[in-house]
Amino acid sequence: MGQTSRVSKNNTKVIKDANGNPMEVVLHGTSVIKFDDKTITLNSGGWRTATTRTRINQACSEYGLDCGISQVKGEWYAVVSGVNYPFYDGMVLAR
Repeated sequence: MGQTSRVSKNNTKVIKDANGNPMEVVLHGTSVIKFDDKTITLNSGGWRTATTRTRINQACSEYGLDCGISQVKGEWYAVVSGVNYPFYDGMVLAR
């Protein structure tokens, strides 16, 4: 398994705001995570793959976001402050 603390550059682009701060991670043309100082938006683009989950988790780790994605028996969950919530595309989390 590859490293999980930083966003991989493989097929992935990090979009930054005007000040150079990361605000979005795009995997194969799909924005998998967007964030600002108030919200975090998660999206698989319909591709609930290990790579999509990994990119979201890498972004959460690298950028200090208190969330991530877990998988239990094939179902995805957004993990926020240690609590699991059923994942859905476009879900918005408060920061």
